[in-house]
Amino acid sequence: MPPVIVVPVGVIARRNKVVRRFAGAGALRPESARNLDELGLTHGDAVRHMIKDGVLREVPGGRFWLDEAANAALHRRNLWYVAGVVLGVMAAVVAILLFVR
Repeated sequence: MPPVIVVPVGVIARRNKVVRRFAGAGALRPESARNLDELGLTHGDAVRHMIKDGVLREVPGGRFWLDEAANAALHRRNLWYVAGVVLGVMAAVVAILLFVR
């Protein structure tokens, strides 16, 4: 697998871990928000990006909840990104093969 595809797949895997922790704890609404320590999570890159992307929403007291609609939208964007990379690589390979002939 080309390295350019591995990075987004790794990011998606880390985000999926965070999603599983929040969903498993039922932290899907502001009133059921949890702090990261309760979920065994840290303020790492995946969490910071999910906060920036609006997937994790903060409420007073340093607690967060998972916005499922925002997560679904982010997941769709990530899939389109990976699909675009794959199609770009395929197009480059076809162009090279046509040029070499």
